[in-house]
Amino acid sequence: IDTDIRCFIVSKLKPIQELQLSDNDVDRLVTQAAGLFIWCSTLFKYLEKSWNPMHELQPFLSGSVSPKPLEQLYALYEKILDSALENREQYKSFLQTVLSMVCVSAANRPLPVSAIADFIRDHPQYEGHNATSVKKCIEALHAVLYEDAQMQDAVRAHHPSFLDYIRDKLTS
Repeated sequence: IDTDIRCFIVSKLKPIQELQLSDNDVDRLVTQAAGLFIWCSTLFKYLEKSWNPMHELQPFLSGSVSPKPLEQLYALYEKILDSALENREQYKSFLQTVLSMVCVSAANRPLPVSAIADFIRDHPQYEGHNATSVKKCIEALHAVLYEDAQMQDAVRAHHPSFLDYIRDKLTS
């Protein structure tokens, strides 16, 4: 499986010209992936829209590797959430509310941005937030969330493990 993950990583590196990695760096990413393609896929979704992909990748090239693959994946999700809130700490509660709604609706019928905005609109804490605010929140989390055009732009997670991660965070 590591050979397949290595091929996947090398193929994903090609379009990101800023990332010129050595074979040792690629090996390090293969180790970080811990056999999980979703880790690689999520990492590259995150890096594709990064302003400085090499800077964002650095912690994954130099960080420690957990013997538990799920911990590696959850650490990546944590990095993505931290990045979404970087210089936007005042929106943390709003982001948590949007993520809560995505998690709750994911089990039944995922909600589109407009429906999430309608639910939030009358909450006094989120005065002034609208569909544009929700959309920007989803865009900031593009590596883990997307709008599904085949389901009337319902907000969905790229992988169910992200929803598990959020549920764990919300209940702990």
